[in-house]
Amino acid sequence: MELRMENLRLDDHDEARGILSQVLSILQKLEASESETAVVLEFINSTLKPRLDVLLAGDPVGIVWLIAELAKRDHFRDVLTDEAILTHVLALLIHQEKKTKLTACRALGNLCFDNDSAREIVVRLNGLHPLVQLIASLHEEAPLDVSLGQVCVGCLLNVTNDFDPLQKQALDSGILLLLLDFLKPGCGTPAFRGMTATCLYSLLCNANSGDYATTSGFVDTLCSYTMQTDDDIQGMVEILAKLSESDDTKRAVVDTSFAQFIVAKINEVKAEGGDDDDKEDFMENSTNLLVAVSCDEHCCSVLFHDDSFFSSCSNWLASTVPLLQSTAALIFGNFASNDSRAALLVERGVARQLIRVLEEAKLEDIVFAAAGALRNVAVLRGNRKKLIQEGCAKRLKELFLESGQLSIVCKAVAVLRLLVDGEGDLAVELGTDVAFVQKLKSHFETVDPRLQGETMRCLAWLLKSSHSPQVAETLLNAGCLPPILALLERDHPVLINEGLISLILIVSCSHDLLLQQDDQTALLVQRLSELGHRLEAIPVEIADNYAELVNLLCSTEAFVQRLRETSIREDLTQFCASQSEKDENQCQLVGKLKRITQILQ
Repeated sequence: MELRMENLRLDDHDEARGILSQVLSILQKLEASESETAVVLEFINSTLKPRLDVLLAGDPVGIVWLIAELAKRDHFRDVLTDEAILTHVLALLIHQEKKTKLTACRALGNLCFDNDSAREIVVRLNGLHPLVQLIASLHEEAPLDVSLGQVCVGCLLNVTNDFDPLQKQALDSGILLLLLDFLKPGCGTPAFRGMTATCLYSLLCNANSGDYATTSGFVDTLCSYTMQTDDDIQGMVEILAKLSESDDTKRAVVDTSFAQFIVAKINEVKAEGGDDDDKEDFMENSTNLLVAVSCDEHCCSVLFHDDSFFSSCSNWLASTVPLLQSTAALIFGNFASNDSRAALLVERGVARQLIRVLEEAKLEDIVFAAAGALRNVAVLRGNRKKLIQEGCAKRLKELFLESGQLSIVCKAVAVLRLLVDGEGDLAVELGTDVAFVQKLKSHFETVDPRLQGETMRCLAWLLKSSHSPQVAETLLNAGCLPPILALLERDHPVLINEGLISLILIVSCSHDLLLQQDDQTALLVQRLSELGHRLEAIPVEIADNYAELVNLLCSTEAFVQRLRETSIREDLTQFCASQSEKDENQCQLVGKLKRITQILQ
């Protein structure tokens, strides 16, 4: 049948049901040609909207069904976005007949699909309230009307998705617990529970959702239902991963044994093998959830002492699945945040596994995760010698020299800095390796602030741990004084102190060599002068190291002359005058500084 406007017109002699039959018959043959679209648009504007009351009086369900069908198409949906139409659709949500409510839900969902203009009208009409009431009423009937429930939940998703005002209204209404009840074992079909999970996820993407989900037993119940139904695990894991920033969520995942449940599922998927998008999504979301959960101290303690969980992570680290390798490395890194667990990771051979990953892995994220875990293990001083013996320093040095990835280079430097602390032999080995030292200096000149920070600290720790004239000489010859002096410009007292101690060692060990390098000498005096302006803000113990360094320099006339050209004497005099000298350490410091001012007269 050819679509013509005269077939769609409603005149005074037509019955509403008759015109509806004509319209539906024509729409069945409607194709997406421009001419037919134009005819339907004219019908909507000239007949449907102006005569809406007449049509609804004749066949309300049929007309709303027609609106639902038309609203599937973007160009019709925009024209149908009208307050009068939405008012009638919303009114039918509380109708007694199921068919009417079902049709109204379809129409409302289609009108609001990706349509903020329609959603704004729903807000003005307080239209979410009858939809929530309808969903709540489904719980009062047994058995659950799955067909109506699925359309209602799909409608809620379309109405609220990515639209903050309506999502906030839905959350305030208690919708999370209403939807959660649809996920209980035996409720509905897998398709219905899948739709419900999708709707929940959408609502939980709202910035305000966290408090609603974590203060009502939501997470505990969700974990319990998922383990009982073993259905749509992917959707449930997505929801939990979304909420995993909350400590309450993390602990619920562990305390309900859901984490262990997910590990078992991951192992099943791994054993099945094969490429499948759904499996990949499940693996990615599940592993992300487990890593997030392991960031919490309570969860770490529980999972670390769970033999099955620990064994699975160990097996993942030794596997050939990159996602599982990096996941295991991240989890073991979180375990190592506690000293006793860090020691046990070395005893149980996990550190050796991590080093092997550094030796064999090719992917950046795996190497980065393994290096990060080893850094946490190396924080415990008692682990360092064992790590060095296992070849950790050797492999990290190779990564540092060979890798072109700044993130890996930065992590390698961070671990090496910890390993040299208290290990003089390693400090001398690295500190006299010209290629290593020059590479450190070159990375100080990078724009990456984290790498700059690690580089300057590593140079300082090489000096502090070695107390070696050879190391001091190597660093000076490589031009590494500027990175060490940069520590004096930092605000953190610990970093300033590291710089001062390193400079004391350089001046003590390589005084003559330093004097031969005019540019570095001038920079040293300049940084000391700048730090002299800030002595008031520095703890007494660190200011004492400053005094010792300046005093060492004052033993040489060439340095004295350079220091006299700065404002150091005036700054020290002013500092001494401002001190009360009631504290013994303070009195000693003032005494040292006064002697320096006398030398600089």
